[in-house]
Amino acid sequence: MPLGKVTVGTTAVVVRAEEERKEIIVSNLSATTPIYFSIDGTNPTAPAGASPGTPLGPGERYVATADRDRSVAANVAIIAITAAGTADVGFNVKL
Repeated sequence: MPLGKVTVGTTAVVVRAEEERKEIIVSNLSATTPIYFSIDGTNPTAPAGASPGTPLGPGERYVATADRDRSVAANVAIIAITAAGTADVGFNVKL
C-alpha cells in the first residue's frame, strides 16, 4: 500500500486524484485541526460554506472500499479543506 501525505488549508486541495483502486484510507494527522473532505470529486467547504464536506476530526480515519459490485466510491478524487489553519492528511491506497 503506497503511503502519502498532503498539507491542506483553507483552500480545497486534492489529497488523492481519481484512479482505479480497491481501497483508500484517509487519515487526519493533525492533533488539533479538523478537516472537511469530499469523496465525490467536488470541492468541499468548511461547515459554514455552501458545500460542507464530511468532517474528519484530529487523529480520525476514513476508509472507502470497492465492493464486489464494483462500487466506484473508492475511485473518485478525495479533496479536503480546513476551516482555519492547516492539517496534514495522510492516505494509504490499495491498487
